Order: sequence, then structure tokens, then C-alpha cells
Amino acid sequence: MCGRYTLRSKARAVAKHFELDELPDLEPRYNIAPTQDVAVVALNREGRLALGTMRWGFPRKRGGPQINLRDDTAIEAPRFRNLLSRRRCLVVADGWYEWKQQPGGSKVPHYIQMPGGGPFGFAGVWNRTPDGLACTILTCAASEAIAAIHDRMPVIARPPYEQWLDGPLQDPDALAEHLEAYSGELEFFPVSSRVGNYRNDDSSLIEPA
Repeated sequence: MCGRYTLRSKARAVAKHFELDELPDLEPRYNIAPTQDVAVVALNREGRLALGTMRWGFPRKRGGPQINLRDDTAIEAPRFRNLLSRRRCLVVADGWYEWKQQPGGSKVPHYIQMPGGGPFGFAGVWNRTPDGLACTILTCAASEAIAAIHDRMPVIARPPYEQWLDGPLQDPDALAEHLEAYSGELEFFPVSSRVGNYRNDDSSLIEPA
């Protein structure tokens, strides 16, 4: 799953990676948490990639917001299949946190990023809610490397991003190809338990513990 992540990259690096026409207004964030406004890339009316903000998590009648959506649920459940077909987005990030279960029952947070820490996009879907636009992050079975930490991981979209964002995708086989675990190299290491408190938001959170 994905319950906390970061977006600390410079605005120019984000604009270059996503080929944005305008430089986004971004402040470094080291502990992005559910229900917060997050940076999202989608296609604008001209068919160009554009960055905006949405609330992280679909509201539910019971329990907390739905911040993650399993790949199999997205494909099989009718209420989500329509979103997956026509309302796809990229949740902009440059790393995420996952907690590894220890034999004694405790959990140790790990930080996971691309080599060098550059930006990328989680595959997501969005919807209109009474409080405005909201998004959720798609998850899949973890890659072999990440499975040592957790059995699920966020789906990392593959460039060119237009293939994920543009046009209806209704064939389950075609959708499944976009929801596979990232097979490239990832860096990960244990970090401070301070990340468990969303009020902590500073660069020390991503330093190896």
C-alpha cells in the first residue's frame, strides 16, 4: 500500500520530467498524508500534461478515506472500472514510505525512491466528490525487491505518460499491462519513526536511520 510519500523535487525537475508547459508552484514536502491536497498531473483540454491539485482519498460512508485502490478491485468492480477507463491521473511523487513488520510485532519505516531521488508518477484515478476533486493511488503486488518490506506497492506509471492518461482503456488485458509492478531499480532504507506523525515534515525524515 502507500500511506505516506514525498515530493521534494525542484519545480524545474518536475516540469521537465512531466513535460509541463508551465513551471509548477511547489514547496518541498517530506510527509504527505491522506486527506491533504496533493499534486496531480492529468491531460488538459488541449491534450497536454498539466499539473493541478486534488484531495488524496475518496470519502467513504464508513471508515477513513480510500487512499489506495487495488489493481484487481479497480478492474473487477463496476464502480471503479468506469474511473479506471476514463478518469486516470498521475499522483506526483519522488519517494514513498512503507513499514516492515518485525518478528516482535513492531514495524520499521523504510523510504523507497528511484536511484538519485528523481520525480515520477503513481498511477491513480480521480473522481468528483462533494468536497471537490479527489484521487486515489493504485496498488499492485510488490516486486521481488519491495516484497521484502511489504507485499503491496503503488503502481509506478511508465513514460510516455500519455499512454496511461489518454483515451478509454476498457480491455482488462490492456489495463493489466499498465498495472504491473515497477521492474526497474529502486533504492530503499530504514528511516526514523518520526514519519509516523504527519505533523513532522522535514528533510531528516528521509535520512537513513
